[in-house]
Amino acid sequence: MGLSPSVLLTEKDLVNYQELTYFNKQEILQAYRVFRNLKKQSIRDRGEELQIPVQMIMNIPELKVNPFRDRLCSVFSNNRDYMNFEEFLDMMSVLSSNAPKDLKAHYAFNVYDFNNDQRLCEEDLMQLLDRLTCGLPNDPSCYMEGKLSDKEKKKIIKEIFAIADLDRDQELSFSEFCHIIDKSPDFITSFIIHL
Repeated sequence: MGLSPSVLLTEKDLVNYQELTYFNKQEILQAYRVFRNLKKQSIRDRGEELQIPVQMIMNIPELKVNPFRDRLCSVFSNNRDYMNFEEFLDMMSVLSSNAPKDLKAHYAFNVYDFNNDQRLCEEDLMQLLDRLTCGLPNDPSCYMEGKLSDKEKKKIIKEIFAIADLDRDQELSFSEFCHIIDKSPDFITSFIIHL
């Protein structure tokens, strides 16, 4: 169901996307406008599929200030360098206010699993804390005074493991992560991007 650069969304596409996402027709059209409005010269036509460089997608206003924008695009894109409309729509749908908490938890876990081993280990949590306090690595907008020391990060991680690491293996499984999410009422509102 990939879209070619010259084709607009059809009614059939809109119906299918409404069935497959947490968006209504207007929200799908808005996502499509955002996707199409990225620089025309950065569109890559691979056969029938329109793709946009992930670097361009990370710079849309809705993602630009998100310290996990590279990880979000990585988790939702099959091709690490480009994203097609359906991948973009999936990402925005999961990040919408209509997506259920368990789906958001699944994707949040994958975003925070920097080494992609299906566990959140100390290194993953160190990177997570760095991004929460300082942004992306090598980001010029990172203010060093906001960055936590390794000692501070290790103390926080020790507390996280004391509360959430139920099997005491110094890693968080997905179920242990969900246990934390269940105790965090603002998770559902913090894992949202409005188009």
